[in-house]
Amino acid sequence: MKHLEFVKLNKDNFEKVLTIKHLAFPESNSDDDYVKYFANEVKANYYLIEFNGDPCATIGWYDFDGQKRNAFVGWFAVLPEYQNKKIGTRALNYIVDEVKSLGYQYLRVYTDKVVNYISTKLYDKIFDIKENYTYPDEIGKTNNFIVYTKFLTDKQERWNNKPLNEDDNYDLD
Repeated sequence: MKHLEFVKLNKDNFEKVLTIKHLAFPESNSDDDYVKYFANEVKANYYLIEFNGDPCATIGWYDFDGQKRNAFVGWFAVLPEYQNKKIGTRALNYIVDEVKSLGYQYLRVYTDKVVNYISTKLYDKIFDIKENYTYPDEIGKTNNFIVYTKFLTDKQERWNNKPLNEDDNYDLD
């Protein structure tokens, strides 16, 4: 198996991660999550993934609720020329192991099931359940989004269509 290395996001590899992100998500013009990461405004971990020394992917996770309950996958992308090499599977399993070792109860990811159809095939294999997201916000109104959940403990709580916007004022319990 080829060598895969997970390098924590830092100022030296920041531009490489942004390049991958921009190639994978050309519709996104926001780099706010990365800026917040460097300003220590969010508890998150982002990685540049290198395949035999070459940048090939990025993945990260963030603490959604500040209670070490819900970690969400963020900016997960594998460049096209590196797809179908099990890099995505290894990256997700790396994040599963990391958040589980930190005591989180759930790892979740939300995605557009139309735009990211290929990703949903991988999520279907790794995550335990998926739920349609129809909360009446900008994301939910599209009827294209799915929330996947991986149970990391014996608790098996669904997302149950809670808002995905961390700025909304709501109770997660």
